[in-house]
Amino acid sequence: METERPAEKQALHYFILVFVPSIPFWLLGEGRLPLAVNLPASALMFVCPFLAAGLLTWREGGGPGLRRWLGKAAGGGKIRPASGLALILLVVPGVYTASYLLMRLAGVSLPAAEITPGLAALNLALFFPAALAEELGWMGYALEPLQQRRGVLRAGLILGIVWALWHLIPHRQQGFSAGWIAGQSLYAILLRILIMWVYQRSGRSVLGAALMHTTDSLSWALFPRHGSHYNPWLVSLVSAALLAGLIVVGGRKGMRITTEDR
Repeated sequence: METERPAEKQALHYFILVFVPSIPFWLLGEGRLPLAVNLPASALMFVCPFLAAGLLTWREGGGPGLRRWLGKAAGGGKIRPASGLALILLVVPGVYTASYLLMRLAGVSLPAAEITPGLAALNLALFFPAALAEELGWMGYALEPLQQRRGVLRAGLILGIVWALWHLIPHRQQGFSAGWIAGQSLYAILLRILIMWVYQRSGRSVLGAALMHTTDSLSWALFPRHGSHYNPWLVSLVSAALLAGLIVVGGRKGMRITTEDR
């Protein structure tokens, strides 16, 4: 029987330390947060990836390792080149825009968009810290050991599946149907792979990954009014088409990491 690889064991420890502390949030998460968007109190579990990664980093590298890891939040791994920032800010809103246009073309009745600078700024202030806390765990810690053994595409798939499973109970607490949750779980997997694809092409910046994660939260919250009429299956379809196009154009090699990339 093959022994467990150290890199995969490292990732497994991280996953366990994310899920176990999330249990109290799930148990206490039936109430809604006082926000315009529909979020259960269990959404506060966003701190768990941060805490899990921080604990493991401190155990493995002590204070210096912890300081290097926290430095990623300040842009460790600069966003580059200039097109990298454009990818970070435009990929996910582009997916949502395409989904919205497809719904309009299909004759779906949609309310007028309610997007104001104040609302966007409020949502940004709420979503960015949560996204940064998550990405310090998912991209700032868990990615590297998985990528060492599995490559970019498979690592993204594994992280996406775990990410989707982690959100199952909060989605149920939001009152969504099993079909909606299945579509959203598929989108979570595709989104994680897209985040990794952009991450590889923008200087491996955890800050950049957090910004891209934030654009997803913002797009959902403003679609077109506090998340109303959001269709995860349609967003998944557009995301899958985009990802397939990226793989076809760039080839599977574009989803791997090479020594030149490091």
